[in-house]
Amino acid sequence: LLKGAGALLDKLYLDPAERVISDIDCLVSEKNFYKAVELLKAEGYRSPPFHPASLPMMHHYPSLFKPNEPAAIEIHRYPVGRRQLKYLDMDTLNAQLFQSRNPHPPLILNGHKQILINVIHSQLKDKGQYYANIPLRNIYEFYRLSVKHDLSNMEIHHPRLKRVFNNYMAVGAKLFSPAFQFPLKKSPGAKFFMVRFELNKSSRFYARWSKTTRSVADLIHTYLLIISRAVAHQEVRRYLRVRLSNPRWYRHHLSVLRKRFLK
Repeated sequence: LLKGAGALLDKLYLDPAERVISDIDCLVSEKNFYKAVELLKAEGYRSPPFHPASLPMMHHYPSLFKPNEPAAIEIHRYPVGRRQLKYLDMDTLNAQLFQSRNPHPPLILNGHKQILINVIHSQLKDKGQYYANIPLRNIYEFYRLSVKHDLSNMEIHHPRLKRVFNNYMAVGAKLFSPAFQFPLKKSPGAKFFMVRFELNKSSRFYARWSKTTRSVADLIHTYLLIISRAVAHQEVRRYLRVRLSNPRWYRHHLSVLRKRFLK
């Protein structure tokens, strides 16, 4: 179990009500990905309509819902987005979780893996590093994980992830010191990140200006990246054809853009 469901099973919070979850994230091996989906469908779970050509681009199956059940279930083939896999040692992770001879493999990741996934999701996949804007839920879970698991011997080999992790700790230190001392390394990058973070919280004008300009740049970068990947990968070209030939996608995309720029 990943993220919120894993945190609750790990008894991370003083009170389970501290952690609101909207779905249950389950990580399975690649070979069992479709088996897990079919097992849930046999139990009455269903997903919203989607085109099968989109599935190879997703790191999890579309959310599966069942009437009268309080939470959806997401079956993950990867613990993070595909573009963030380079920050995790997936060979070691798969060996620990899925290739062990232990008949009862762990239901949750070890503490340091939980911390890494929290940081990668919040700072990179959800672009907290880019926008210098981090949801309280994410940073509070990071704080709870840091209290429970020693950060001083965290092994992070990717240079960019080290910087991102340090910036994340800087936010944690700002919000939770002196209750907890993070092993923060003072650096110009962390100081600059904190200036942006604090301006986002204190200046409505700066927050709006920063979000708008960075959102435009992010959209341009994303569109160009998809086009370049489509040139090299057939599955991306198929994905694009499906999206661009579906009128509902345009309506959904415009709705997302309105929320991003007019909210």
